[in-house]
Amino acid sequence: MFDDAKNQIGFQERTGSQGDMPVFVASQLEDWLTVTAESQNDYIAFYLAPQSWPSNGEFGPDDTQNPCSVGGWDCSDFPCYRQMDCSFGCTWAGGESSNALETGDSSGD
Repeated sequence: MFDDAKNQIGFQERTGSQGDMPVFVASQLEDWLTVTAESQNDYIAFYLAPQSWPSNGEFGPDDTQNPCSVGGWDCSDFPCYRQMDCSFGCTWAGGESSNALETGDSSGD
């Protein structure tokens, strides 16, 4: 994860996702970036604080802008990979970064 100045503010090792189990990405932002693979509809769902967006720009009729640039599949080796770049508005309000949190459970429990 990078800011507008191309400084790295978050990182997650390459990992797989089982079914609808999300991957949580910690960063210098207060909230976790939650990433969920949607294999039936071939997109990735992103959630950050009150924002959510799909990699394919098809969450619904009010989704007018796709913040993701999605490349083709690279299946030269298994598993297949796909490069994409997505943008979103910053949600940081000056609090503690999600890097300092112990788990990716954003439910507050």
